[in-house]
Amino acid sequence: MKSAIKFTENRTTFQYFIFQNKNKTTTDGMTGLNSLFVVVLLALLACVHTNVLLEQLPTAADEEVSDADLFKLFGNNRKLSDCTDWHKKEPDPSALLMQVRKSPCRCPPSFPKSFHDGTDEWTTDPGCDASKQPNTCSYHIGAHGCYRHTYTSKGPGTQACYDKNGDWIADPRKGAGTLDRYNAVNQNLFHLLNHYNHDVVPWNNCCDDASLPENICDLYYEKRPPGECQHYRF
Repeated sequence: MKSAIKFTENRTTFQYFIFQNKNKTTTDGMTGLNSLFVVVLLALLACVHTNVLLEQLPTAADEEVSDADLFKLFGNNRKLSDCTDWHKKEPDPSALLMQVRKSPCRCPPSFPKSFHDGTDEWTTDPGCDASKQPNTCSYHIGAHGCYRHTYTSKGPGTQACYDKNGDWIADPRKGAGTLDRYNAVNQNLFHLLNHYNHDVVPWNNCCDDASLPENICDLYYEKRPPGECQHYRF
C-alpha cells in the first residue's frame, strides 16, 4: 500500500511531508489531524539527523513513497539513534582490555578446532569457523577463521580472527575480531543473552546496514576494538 506522501523536485523539508488533503480543516478553524501529524513528524526529524534521513528518500519528481520506504527511513533512524546512545553510555574499553589476553599474532595454518598458545587455550568461534568456509564469518568478512579466549566464565573475552595464512587481522574493516564485554565462550543462556545485548546488538545497529553513514560503524569499534597481538611460543 502506498502512503499519501509525494515529493517534488525542490526537495524541501516541508514538501516531503505535505499530504494531498493539506487544505482540510476542522469545524473549530484549526488544521486537521493530518496537518498536526505533519508538524509532529517535522519536529522529530529535526531532532534525529534530518539530513541523513532525507538523503535516503526517493528524489524523482512526484514520486510516491511506499510503506517499505517509510519503514526503511524510520528503521534506519532507530538504528542510528540506538547506536549513538549505546556509544555515549558505553565506558572506555581500556579497563576491559586489561582483563583479557592478547591475541596470538599467528594461529596454526591448519586452523584446528582449538590450539594452545603455550599458556592458554583458544577455541574456534562457531560464527567464523574455517572448516565451514565459505559459508561462515558473516560478522567478520575477510577473515578465514576466528578463535575466542576468556580468563573467567563471566568476564570479558578476546576474539582473534586470522587470514588464510594464519596471520592475525588488526583492521576491523578487513575482518578483525573484537573485544567482548561478555565473552561468548560461556554457554550459559543468561550469560549469552548479556553477550548478545551488549556485543552483538550494538554491532547490528552500528554496522549491519549499508545505508547508514560509514563512520557510524567506527563508533562500535571505538568501544569494541580488536586489541593487540603478541608472539607467543607455542
